Amino acid sequence: MKYTEIKTSVIIPVYNTKEYLHTCVESVLAQTQKDTEIILVDDGSTDGSRQIIQDYEERYPSVKAIYQKNQKQGAARNAGMKIARGKYIYFLDSDDYIAENLLEECYRIAEERRLDFVMFDAEAFIEGEEENLKQIALEKTYDRKHVGIKERIYGGIEFWNQYHCNGGIYLSSVLVYVNADFLRRNTLFFEPGIYYEDNDWILRMYLCAQRISYIPQQFYHRRIREGSTVTVCWNEAHVKSSIVECQKVLQILAGEREERRQRVIRPLLIDTFWRLEEFLGFYSKKGRVENIWQDVFAFYRYLLKVYKQIISLDLAFDVISRTQKIKAYLEKFDEGIKIPEDDFENYKKQCLVTEFQNHPLNNKDAAVGVYGTGKVCRKFFFLYRQAMGEPLAKVFFIDTYRESGQTYEGYPLCNLRDISGRAVDYIMIASSRYRTEMMKNVRMYLSGEVKILFMPELLKFF
Repeated sequence: MKYTEIKTSVIIPVYNTKEYLHTCVESVLAQTQKDTEIILVDDGSTDGSRQIIQDYEERYPSVKAIYQKNQKQGAARNAGMKIARGKYIYFLDSDDYIAENLLEECYRIAEERRLDFVMFDAEAFIEGEEENLKQIALEKTYDRKHVGIKERIYGGIEFWNQYHCNGGIYLSSVLVYVNADFLRRNTLFFEPGIYYEDNDWILRMYLCAQRISYIPQQFYHRRIREGSTVTVCWNEAHVKSSIVECQKVLQILAGEREERRQRVIRPLLIDTFWRLEEFLGFYSKKGRVENIWQDVFAFYRYLLKVYKQIISLDLAFDVISRTQKIKAYLEKFDEGIKIPEDDFENYKKQCLVTEFQNHPLNNKDAAVGVYGTGKVCRKFFFLYRQAMGEPLAKVFFIDTYRESGQTYEGYPLCNLRDISGRAVDYIMIASSRYRTEMMKNVRMYLSGEVKILFMPELLKFF
């Protein structure tokens, strides 16, 4: 088979899935697209999976096999990529199977639209009757149609922004059909030897991609069973893997532009930290920390170094708050441990100055109306004065119910209905809870030329 004839290389990592391997491989052999190769990577199986792989390799010229010691799925996928000859690469888990038209449909759309990769959805099914499996199956049924994703070409960042804002993050290498040259050109390999290797890989995929599309079809069939990566009971390797993934996402974050950090990386960073915190809480209750505390301690020291490299204030404070949680966990483990400290308070003050120095309140030529007179507003002005002194702008306050002619924080106050007669360049809304309603109110009385501002998110960290 010549290189140009191979449309798709299907890479299947295999580790002790003897019961399911036939179903998996047969679903690839039954594909309507025939110009494929199948790369079976035995990741140190001990249950007889190797014999099944050898049998397929002997019977089918399109099947290639790799045998290696157990290094987890990331290393197995990397090994498959290194020998893959197809124009496109598809990763399939060995206990699942795919619809017979998956490869043909993905190839057609990827070729027609000249895509870096194309996405699709999955349907989960249960192997067993346990109630906990039913809940996991419900969570692992991936269907992105409900979040408003269209069948068109997106840039990677554009897609992620729209997708996350509408409530979806599905990180799975088995739900993408990828141009092999795109993978190699951007060095998109997996982290070996850990769980959750999909996380930073998918993130890097979106950051690199210029042209991607979505097919609203559940081509993938995910088996939910006891003992799989999805359902296995946590162990120390899960904690260590989540630490590695947190570090990798933070490293990506520190090297990215501001907009990409805030919109693309932050959701994944928060999700990754959440998993680590869940693990630490679990192990703290069980008293099983002896084998992981050194890894957690090393990660804490790493966080003390990295948070100042994150220019975005919201993100820096996200990392600070989680650093303090990890510090509390370490102290709970051993009250006598010497925990290195960092001067978070001075850093926060420094960040306030950075946030406020270009704020309209610091512009003597600006007229700023502050809509809202509650505790959030008072807190904001307290912090502003602490960092910058009195505002240089012409400030007045707006209230929906109080009459004009009064004062607030030493500045004039006017009723909402009276603002149309005032000179104003900016309206700053001092409420997150009623933000939408307050924006509508402002637009009733002021033209679209007035710029709308919101109280900074960083307030929640003070």
